Amino acid sequence: MAKFKAWGTKWEIEGATPGTFTEIPQVMSIDSPQATTDEIEMTTLDNTTGYREFLPSFKDGGEMSFTLAADPALHIGGTDTVQALFDSGEVVNMRIHLPTTAPGFDMEFPGYVKSFAPGPLSPDDGITFVGSVRVAGAVTWVAST
Repeated sequence: MAKFKAWGTKWEIEGATPGTFTEIPQVMSIDSPQATTDEIEMTTLDNTTGYREFLPSFKDGGEMSFTLAADPALHIGGTDTVQALFDSGEVVNMRIHLPTTAPGFDMEFPGYVKSFAPGPLSPDDGITFVGSVRVAGAVTWVAST
């Protein structure tokens, strides 16, 4: 069975030119979005099994959390930074590139930066930025190009 290291994983944002993605620099960790399905409870009074009955409903793309090694010049200055995305509230196409054997594969999804702030500060740690992205649609899996 193949096993792969997370080294080389990238978080990328689609720019003004469709299909052109720019890497977010200095990503330390990503907790990938976990899609879920809502449920509609449909148990009837004539149920004889003693178990509730459910139907699947809307799907939710979930949230992605991240930690960045803080660099104000890369993350909070300018117009194409994580802070700028947070401030704008704009939904943009994003992808997480997973570095497996060629061609690799990507998770692609529309999303917006929901939270962004300095991470915990202590004498033994480096300064980080932490935040989350709200997935605003479906997560799709595609082969890397």
